[in-house]
Amino acid sequence: MLSEILEDYGISERKACRLLLLNRSTYYYQSRKGDDRALRMRLKELAYARPRYGYRRLTVLLQREGWEVNHKRIYRIYGEEELLVRTKRRKKRAAQRRLQPLPATRVGEHWSIDFVSDQLADGRRFRVLTAIDQVSRECVCLEVAQKLPAEAVTAALEQAIYSYGQPNVITSDNGTEFTSNHFDRWAYKRGIGLDFITPG
Repeated sequence: MLSEILEDYGISERKACRLLLLNRSTYYYQSRKGDDRALRMRLKELAYARPRYGYRRLTVLLQREGWEVNHKRIYRIYGEEELLVRTKRRKKRAAQRRLQPLPATRVGEHWSIDFVSDQLADGRRFRVLTAIDQVSRECVCLEVAQKLPAEAVTAALEQAIYSYGQPNVITSDNGTEFTSNHFDRWAYKRGIGLDFITPG
C-alpha cells in the first residue's frame, strides 16, 4: 500500500509513513530468515517415524545428525507444521516416509524385536522379549519375566550382542519400552539405528 501511495501522489516516504501510522523501520525491515525447508522436511520425517516423541526429544535427534538448532526453534516449526502431540485419539493414517530403510543383506545386520505375553495356570501374566535376525530368521534373544522395563530390555540385548555380535539397525514397534529415553540413549551410545514401524 505504501508503494502505491508513493507512486500515485509523489510524496516522501516519511510523510507516507506518517499518514499510515507506520514506523519507517517497519517499512525498511528485511527478513533475515533463511531457507529452512530441509529442516522442516527432516523434522516431519522424524515426527512421523517416532510419534511418541515431543519437540525436545526431536531436537536431540536433529542435533545428533548435525543440525545446529535449539529447542525454541524446533518448537516454533513443530507448531507451524501442526506436529504437536495430540491427547485425543485420532483416525489412524499411514505416515509415509520419504526414504525406506534398505533391506538387510547379511546375517547380523538387522534385528527385529517385540513382546509376546501369556499367563500361567494361576493367572499370573508374563512377557517374553523376542529378537530375531531378519536374514537368517534365527532367534537371538528370548527374555522371560513378569515385567520387562526398558532397562531389562537393554540388558537382555547386551547379552544377545555378546553372543551374536552387534546389529546395525533394530526394528521395533512404538511401545514405551522402545521409545523411552533409556533405550534411545543405549542405542545411540552403541551406534545402533532404530527403525520404528508405522503406527496402525
